[in-house]
Amino acid sequence: RYARVTGVQTCALPIYNSQVEGRACVIIYNIGGKELKSIKGYASLLGVRDQIVLYPKNADTVVKDILENNINSDCSNGRKERAIIFNALSPAKINVFLETLRKLKINNVLKATVTQTSINWTLNEVVTNLSEEHIAISKGNFEAHRSEERRVGKECRSRW
Repeated sequence: RYARVTGVQTCALPIYNSQVEGRACVIIYNIGGKELKSIKGYASLLGVRDQIVLYPKNADTVVKDILENNINSDCSNGRKERAIIFNALSPAKINVFLETLRKLKINNVLKATVTQTSINWTLNEVVTNLSEEHIAISKGNFEAHRSEERRVGKECRSRW
């Protein structure tokens, strides 16, 4: 578990192993302005130079396609929630990144890692799943919604 991270939801499960495994990157979804600048700057300081910035118009793109630079810009109903999705980063690096977000007071951002399941989902599906789980957990209903990864026996590394 991420020892010092609180107030954060991450489905930090085993990182997907494939031809895109080596692409250590962060997908930044629907975040702009000063917060985007802060996130990108801190990612660079951590050595994560590959930062993919996407918006609701890109939400119909499958995660695997995003990692292969095949991004769709035709979505008319993308989710409005904000999210940060990590790929091929060490748990220690993710932990430091999340702790820094908390210190910078960048809140209300869903967080996850790319998994064997989520790599085949659209960005909309990932954000929807995370949002539903966040709502259920924030209401104290831990069993009402379990993400796909949790349903197949994985565990979420931190709690809200």
